[in-house]
Amino acid sequence: MEKNLPKLYIFDEDELLTVLQVALSDFLKEKISSIACRYSSIKSLPVSGKLGKVTKYVEENYRKKIMVKDVARLAGLSEPAFFAFFKKSMGVSFTRYVNEIRIREASRLLCETDDTVAGIAYTTGFNTPYYFNEIFKQKKGMTPGEYRGKGEE
Repeated sequence: MEKNLPKLYIFDEDELLTVLQVALSDFLKEKISSIACRYSSIKSLPVSGKLGKVTKYVEENYRKKIMVKDVARLAGLSEPAFFAFFKKSMGVSFTRYVNEIRIREASRLLCETDDTVAGIAYTTGFNTPYYFNEIFKQKKGMTPGEYRGKGEE
């Protein structure tokens, strides 16, 4: 009487290496995404002076529409001077900085809540879910829905 033995697959060295690389790559992507989900709510480092006032204002108001004229006034600068000062000081444009703060908070909400993606987009200060999805994908390399799925694994 013959037993049903599992089939054995015989790989050559190159095939085995390829299979292992794919499996390891998938495993690492899942783990990195899960870790990013847990640590996405880390706050920005404190900064003093004009820049400190601006970064604090953004941290406290990213959910609302942030008017550059208001932030420039807070820093005591004209709008063009503010843009130049911010980019030189932070290494990124003011718009990019605000979007990064919003995406950081959206990432946390995707991991910790069941809110809809559209709801999270509006909650974090984005005007439309479409723009939110576009910026999120640029920053994270995946859609908010994909990110939420990876964080739960």
